[in-house]
Amino acid sequence: MKIIFIGSVKFSGIILKYLIQKKAKIVAVCTKETSSFNSDHEDLSTIARENDIPFKYTIDINSKQNVSWIKSFNADIIFCFGWSQLIKTELINLPPYGIIGYHPAKIPENRGRHPIIWALTLGLTETASTFFKLDVGADTGPILFQDKVPISKSDTASSLYKKIIKTALKQIDELLKTIKNRKFKSLKQQNNNGNFWRKRNKSDGLIDWRISARNIYNLVRALQKPYPGAHFIYMNQEIKLWNCKVVKNNTKNIEPGKILSVDKNGILIKCGDDSLLLTDTEPKVNITKNHYLYWDGIDFLFTNLNDLNFIHKNSLSDVILSDKCTLQEIVVSLNNTGMKIILIVDKHGKYVGTITDGDIRKGLLNGLDINGLANKIINRNSIFHLSNETKEVIGKTITEKKVFHIPILNKDKTINGLYVLDQFMSKIKSNKIIIMAGGKGERLMPYTKDCPKPMLRVMGKPILEIIIERAKKQGFTDFIISVNYLGQIIKEYFGDGSKWEVSINYVNETKPLGTAGSLGFLKSKLKEPFFVINGDIITDVPFEDILDFHNYNKAVATMSVNNYEMQNPYGVVFTKGIHITGFEEKPKYLSYVNSGIYLLNPEALKYTKRNVFLNMPELFNLLRKSNNKTIVFPVHETLLDIGQRSEYELVNKWIF
Repeated sequence: MKIIFIGSVKFSGIILKYLIQKKAKIVAVCTKETSSFNSDHEDLSTIARENDIPFKYTIDINSKQNVSWIKSFNADIIFCFGWSQLIKTELINLPPYGIIGYHPAKIPENRGRHPIIWALTLGLTETASTFFKLDVGADTGPILFQDKVPISKSDTASSLYKKIIKTALKQIDELLKTIKNRKFKSLKQQNNNGNFWRKRNKSDGLIDWRISARNIYNLVRALQKPYPGAHFIYMNQEIKLWNCKVVKNNTKNIEPGKILSVDKNGILIKCGDDSLLLTDTEPKVNITKNHYLYWDGIDFLFTNLNDLNFIHKNSLSDVILSDKCTLQEIVVSLNNTGMKIILIVDKHGKYVGTITDGDIRKGLLNGLDINGLANKIINRNSIFHLSNETKEVIGKTITEKKVFHIPILNKDKTINGLYVLDQFMSKIKSNKIIIMAGGKGERLMPYTKDCPKPMLRVMGKPILEIIIERAKKQGFTDFIISVNYLGQIIKEYFGDGSKWEVSINYVNETKPLGTAGSLGFLKSKLKEPFFVINGDIITDVPFEDILDFHNYNKAVATMSVNNYEMQNPYGVVFTKGIHITGFEEKPKYLSYVNSGIYLLNPEALKYTKRNVFLNMPELFNLLRKSNNKTIVFPVHETLLDIGQRSEYELVNKWIF
C-alpha cells in the first residue's frame, strides 16, 4: 500500500524512520523547512533524501498546488503525524483509505493544542497515545488505536515525550498489520465528552508565585526542553527556570514571592502554599534573601541601586518644557523621547507640575485645540521628591503610588533630575488583535488587482506586516486575520505567524461582511477585551494605552478617533432674526472622525450574527441603544489610513 507521509516535528522523524525500517512503501513526504512555532521542529527532507523519497516543503498543506502534487502519486493512504494545520475535505477524500492522524493524548477528552504540556501542567496522572482517522475537525475522527501512558510525579516534558514515542512505535506495528490486511476497525468519538485544549502563548509560562508550589512545579516540568521553559522576572530580566523541588512549608504569614533563603542548594521561594526550591535557572542569578519576586512581569525591588534609573537634568532638555508651551509641542516631545511624561517649569525654571499622555487625551476630549496652550492640563499636584532623599524612600513611593516616574527637585524647586522605572518594563499581553483584511480595495486599483490591499508594500513591507510588527513591539502577540479577497496570498505569506514569533489564526469570509461582520464567527474564542483594526492602517498609536483607558472607564466598546479640523474660508456673520449679533473671520470647526482602531469586550459579540454583514459604527450604535458604555479614545499619534490610490502613492514617499 502506497503511503504519503506529512510531518514536521521530532516525533514525525522518528515514526518516518521506523516506517522505512519496516519496509513500508513511502512514496512521498511533505514537511516544513523551518518553524519557530514548534520547539521540536524537524525538517524531514534529510530522511527523504537519504532514502530517495520525493519531498516537498510547504506551509499550507491544503493549497491547490500541494493537493495536485500529492494527487500525482496515487497514494492509497496518507499518514499525517505532527502537522499544526487542519486538513480540508478535498485532501481527506483524495486517498482511498483516507488520512491517519496522531494525537499524544486521550481523545475525545483531551483534544487540541500542546497535549504534553497541558497534561503535565494540569497534573494529570495519565495520558494516551492515539491514532485516528482524520476528518475536518480537530482530533475528532474515529479512533483506531488508543493506549494509556502513565505520568509519574517526576516526569518532565522530555521523559513523557519518550514514553509516548515508545508506545506509539508499538502501535505502528499494529497499524501496519491493519494496512496490510486492509481492515480498519474504528471507534466513533462521543463528542459530548470532548474538550479542546487551547493554544498556549508566552504569558502562560510566566510563573505566578501565588498559586501552589505543586502547580508551579508542574508548569516548570511541562515546559522543560524541548519546550521554551517557564520563566519569571527579576531585576527587569527574564529568567528561565528549568528545575525545582517542592518544599513543605506551613508558614501562613509570609507573602507569596518572598525569597526565604539562598544557599548552595538553590533559592527557596514562598508560594501560595508550601515553598519551591529553584535548582536550575538560566541565566544564573544573584538573588538576595528577603527580596520579592512578582507575578505580573513587573519587578518592584528597590533595595538594589540598579533598580531605578536616574536621569540628570542635563539629559532632560526634551522632557522639560515651559508652562507657555502648546499641546502640539507636548505631543512632539512625548513622541520623540518615549518617556511618557513631560516636566513643566515656569519662566524662572521653577517646577510647576507634569503632563502625561493621559492628560493630553483628557484635554482633547474636553475640546482643547492641539495648537492651544497646555497650561490647562498641567498636573500641579504631581508627586515629587527632594534631591536629598534616598533611593529606598523613592522606591517605596513608586510601589505605594504605582507610578513609574518621580521628578527630583532641589530645595529651590528647580529640577535636579528624574527617576524612571517605566522604560525598563515590558510585558506580554494576552489580548487578541483582530485585523480586518478582507476588502477588495477598489479605490486602490490597479494596485489591488492581483494583491489584497493589506499586502501592498510600504517601505518595502506589506502594510499587514508593519501592523503586526508594531503591535508585537508593544507586547501583543496573538492575532486573528479576517480574509476574503485574495485571502490565500495573506495566508501563504504569514502562515501561523511563527516567522514573526507571534500566533496568527484566520477567519475565512465567503462574502464581504463589513468591518465587524466576521466577529460573528469568534463568539466562543474571545474571552477578554480584544482589538479590531482595519488592515490598511499604519499607526504609532499605543495599544496598551487604549487598553488601560478602556478598562479604567469600564467601557464595553472604545473607538479611537482623530481630531478633524475644517475651516470656513469666509467671514461668518451671526444673526438673530434680521439683527447682526457678531462676526467671526474664517472660523474653525473641530470634530472627531473614526480612525479604524477599536477595543471591545466579549459581551459586545452578542450583537453580531454569524456570516451577516455589519460595519463597526452600526455595532457601536447597537451597543449604545442597549445602554452599553461606548467611549472614544482621542489619537494624537501618527495614523495613516491608506484607502485611496493617491494616499498610497504619497505614503511611500514618507519615512516613519
